[in-house]
Amino acid sequence: MKKVVLLLIICVSHSLCSFGQDYKPPKLPFVSQTSLGVLLGRDLGYSYYYNGSTSVKYPPVYEQSPETVATFSLETFNGLQYFPKTAFGITTGVDLYQNGIMLPLALGLRHIIVEKKPKGSKIQAGLDAGYGVTWLDSKTDFVKKKGGILVSPKLSFLFPGRNGSAFLVSFAYKLQKSSSTQTFPDDAVSITKTSNTAKRFGISVGFQF
Repeated sequence: MKKVVLLLIICVSHSLCSFGQDYKPPKLPFVSQTSLGVLLGRDLGYSYYYNGSTSVKYPPVYEQSPETVATFSLETFNGLQYFPKTAFGITTGVDLYQNGIMLPLALGLRHIIVEKKPKGSKIQAGLDAGYGVTWLDSKTDFVKKKGGILVSPKLSFLFPGRNGSAFLVSFAYKLQKSSSTQTFPDDAVSITKTSNTAKRFGISVGFQF
């Protein structure tokens, strides 16, 4: 009896090993979208003024850009299509604002919400959430800048191209936090700390590969 059980164990182990060698995990489709566009909107902020010698903190001053501005935006999303209509990945790029250059680093979601046929036009919803950093911005001894939270929902229209590619037109809302500290060594009010909130409406065109 022991010999029979041992023989069964050996057979089962051999079968599992053979199956493990033959099994290959399914390949997930790679999704890459790159777009170029503009960000339209105003920057809102609060500035705090300090007297460095007396440590006096003055009341915050509310500031808003006087008019709507248009700035440059480059965005790229790269991810894997884990479900037939849904892809998860990383979003990055370059965004220009009135107060500097921001490099977004975010987790991205792309989901097809309208699709009449697999190779036809589609409507896609997206969401990016992460942090914007100031690595590309200029630095000085008297001005220090920091990035902040980034949230950007969007809606894209995809038009099929050749070899599985697609042309896309996107509309997005982008909220980007940032802050800066400026020091004036020879001024009575020696330190200015500003917290900025950029709320922008984005329009972009690009390609999916």
